[in-house]
Amino acid sequence: MVLALLLPAAVAAVLFLILRPTVTAPETALWLLIPGLAIGSLGEELGWRGYLHKRLDPELRPLISSLLVGMLWGLWHIGSYANGAAYMAFFVLLMIAYSLVLYWLVADRGFNVWIATAFHLSINITNLLFFDMIGGMPFIIASALVWLVVAAALVFWRRDLFFRPAKPDDMGATGAGLAEG
Repeated sequence: MVLALLLPAAVAAVLFLILRPTVTAPETALWLLIPGLAIGSLGEELGWRGYLHKRLDPELRPLISSLLVGMLWGLWHIGSYANGAAYMAFFVLLMIAYSLVLYWLVADRGFNVWIATAFHLSINITNLLFFDMIGGMPFIIASALVWLVVAAALVFWRRDLFFRPAKPDDMGATGAGLAEG
């Protein structure tokens, strides 16, 4: 759980050094934002890790399931479409990177939603450092690239985790569970 909280802070520190943002507080008091960010993080992670990724994991190789969940997660953020197609392309890459990191954090722990929520909430809170630039191309490009490096390093380091074959279901075949249900 501690790693899920600290990893986004470490990456935010790298991004802070790269982007050197002017830190300004949101108009809403931080203590009012955090409960909403926590509820939103829990709600999303119940769906993405607690349901979808957990369900896809036995059916697909983890790398493929992580790419798929990340892509869907990125496309889910409809409000980001207002920033344009290029922004959305990098945003989806960022969500894919997050999805890979989250898989590494939770797959061996039964897709623990609390760990995923802690990571998601830490991402949301650390992104407040970049409040004035979060909708701009420099932020999304830098964020996507830094997180893709982190994700690629984890995939390389844990090849055993990400490239394992799909797990057979109870009947000994793969793919049947998703096709039927």
